[in-house]
Amino acid sequence: MNGLNENKSSKVSVPQQERSKEKRQALLKSGEELFSSRGYDQVTAKDICAHAGISVGSFYRYFSDKKQLLLTLIEQTAQSFLPDVIDMSGSHPYQTTKHLLETYLSKTEFGLLNALQSLVLQDTETRMKVNKTIRLAEEKLADRLEELKRVGLTWPDLDVKIAAWAVLSIIFSTNDRIELRQSGEDIERITKVIVRMLFRSEFHVL
Repeated sequence: MNGLNENKSSKVSVPQQERSKEKRQALLKSGEELFSSRGYDQVTAKDICAHAGISVGSFYRYFSDKKQLLLTLIEQTAQSFLPDVIDMSGSHPYQTTKHLLETYLSKTEFGLLNALQSLVLQDTETRMKVNKTIRLAEEKLADRLEELKRVGLTWPDLDVKIAAWAVLSIIFSTNDRIELRQSGEDIERITKVIVRMLFRSEFHVL
C-alpha cells in the first residue's frame, strides 16, 4: 500500500547494511514516541536525533525531513493492517473480522494519528497523499471482499467498493473514541455490525 512517500529526496538512501537499518529504525521509534506524546508541531528532527542518540547528519541520510518520517510511520501502520489475503478457511467470518479489528487497534498508535491530523490541516500535499493511501486501502479491501463474494460468503448483491468504504469508515472512526479502543465489549459490537453488513445471515451467529 504505497502513496505516502512517493516523492523522496534523491539524497535520502535506503539502508542496506544492518547497522544502517538499526539507525533508521531507532529514528522511527523515537519519532513515533515523540510525535505521540508531544504532537507534530512540538517535535523537531533534532529532538528525534537526540532521543535516538543519533547524529543529525545521519537523520538526513534516511529522511528528507520530519514530515517524511511521520508519513513512513503511518504507511507502515497501513501496510500491517490489511493482509494481502483474508483466509477464511476453518474460520468463522465473525472471528476473522474481529481479529482484523483487534489488529488495527493494537498496532495503531493513536497519538501518532493525531500528529498526522495536525499535519494534514497544514499541508495540502500531505492531505492529498493521505487521501490517496485511504483510497488504496479501500481498493485493497474491496479486492479481498470480491474474493469472499465469489466463494459465496458475502451477500450475493454486495457492492464491494461501497462496503469497503463503509467498513474502513467504521474502523477509522475509532481513532477519536478512546472508550471503543479500551472496551472488549464495544469491539464485539462493532464486529457484529460489520459482519451483518457483509456476510450472509447464516454467519451472523457463532
